[in-house]
Amino acid sequence: MKIKITVSIIAVIIIFLFFAFYINKATETGITVKIEEAINLLSEQQKETIVDIDNPKIEELILEKEPSVYLFNENTKLAGKTLIKYTYKTTQDGLLGPITFYVDKKTGIVLASDYRE
Repeated sequence: MKIKITVSIIAVIIIFLFFAFYINKATETGITVKIEEAINLLSEQQKETIVDIDNPKIEELILEKEPSVYLFNENTKLAGKTLIKYTYKTTQDGLLGPITFYVDKKTGIVLASDYRE
């Protein structure tokens, strides 16, 4: 009986740690968004250039007009939506700029990214 309880407690702790590790809590905004969804859109080569993968700059914003960004769905409109902007520094910032994603605050869906030159 004690073994079953111990195994159950260990299982709960492992599950908790899994979610705590893989879900980034955007403390600046109080929003929880799965960062790995945005990161998985990048090539392995792009991922290797990110220097702050576990600690991106996170901002909450509402855009007044449509920005010049790459939309993952061409019918998406960003103006007027509350967005969470994730900015990742890279080893190529001087040449290409950072890697940036725009996430819908309400749904947690990655909607767009900035163009990199």
